[in-house]
Amino acid sequence: MPIFTSVGASGSVGPTSGGKVYSIQNLGPTGSQVLAANPSRTSVTFHNPATGTGTPVPYIYVYPQVLANGTANPANLNLPGGSFVIFPGGLLTLTGEVQGAWSAFTSVSGTVTQLTVMESNLA
Repeated sequence: MPIFTSVGASGSVGPTSGGKVYSIQNLGPTGSQVLAANPSRTSVTFHNPATGTGTPVPYIYVYPQVLANGTANPANLNLPGGSFVIFPGGLLTLTGEVQGAWSAFTSVSGTVTQLTVMESNLA
């Protein structure tokens, strides 16, 4: 017998409405929070909607605000360790232990850089 999971079904974790999409505008080279902590989150997808035709091309770095050892994540453009880079047009989907707050910064300053974020509480 197959098991089906849908919005609000018994396989759902916490309050659900399917995917929740956020549009982040004016992302800059200094890290800022783009997604608050959510104890029910089971996955998160980050998308760099840039086309890659501008100059310079905006890379986006996303990172959890807290590292696995419980310390604050100091990721920045000069020290990007602890972050994930998303190239123009790219997607990054993470599942599992993604309930903490997430921040992001861009490799480009002085231009409008955008980020699309979608989170889900579905198991």
